Amino acid sequence: MRTMERSWTNAASTQDLADAAYVSRFHFQRTFRDHTGEPPGRMRRRLLLERAACDLHTTEKSVTAVSLEANYGSLEGFGRAFKTAFKLSPRAYRHAAQQIRFLTGTSGIHYDPQSRGTCSNLPGGVRNMDIIDRLLKSDYDRKRMIFE
Repeated sequence: MRTMERSWTNAASTQDLADAAYVSRFHFQRTFRDHTGEPPGRMRRRLLLERAACDLHTTEKSVTAVSLEANYGSLEGFGRAFKTAFKLSPRAYRHAAQQIRFLTGTSGIHYDPQSRGTCSNLPGGVRNMDIIDRLLKSDYDRKRMIFE
């Protein structure tokens, strides 16, 4: 997830994430989806919107500043995506939110406002996780199965 979090600020492509994992883009997307239940691009957009919701709820940042930090090129695009996800405009969410809500994601990975990063509600109490580590372990496990 550290690589995914770094991609929030520099708008990294899926190819950049695959390069960081030292695998092909196809293998990265397939393995990522297998392990998390959602494609990397969808997860990244969802986590950015969750972070934006947290910022709207807990800071005095302008909606424009929050949209730029969420890597949206226009305020209108951010407003549409936010309203689709949370069923409220960003401004209405700021005034109506009693608590931060998470968007539905099959991975169980969400934005964690305490650590300002991602967390996972995985069995065994595991909270912080790195997708790159999981991908490399998956690759190792597959190769081990082949050679055993």
